[in-house]
Amino acid sequence: MKAITNFCIAWVLFTKLTYGQTAEPAQARATYHFIHVRDTTDRKHPYSENLSLLLSRNSSAYTSIDARLQNEKFLKQVQDQVKSAADPNHITLNVSFWGKIPRL
Repeated sequence: MKAITNFCIAWVLFTKLTYGQTAEPAQARATYHFIHVRDTTDRKHPYSENLSLLLSRNSSAYTSIDARLQNEKFLKQVQDQVKSAADPNHITLNVSFWGKIPRL
C-alpha cells in the first residue's frame, strides 16, 4: 500500500514538473534600448544594449538583440572559413570582434 502511495505522489510531482517546463507562446514583444551608468564618476561612458522583452500570460523573458546579432555574425564568419578551407581536417580560424569593447 505504501508503494502505491509513493508511486502516486511521484507521478503527480513528475507531471507537475514537466508541465512547468513547457514553453508558453509569447503574446507580446517589447524592444527597447537599455542604458545604465555603471560608474557614477564616469558618466560619459554608460553601458548600453538593445534588448527584447517577451511577455506571456504567466512569464516573461528578455534577450539581448546585440548579443544575438554578434553570435550570428560570428557563426557566419566561422562557416565561411570552414567552407573555403583547403583541408577540412586542419582549419585555422581568424575571428574578429564586432561591437562594443566592454569597459571594466
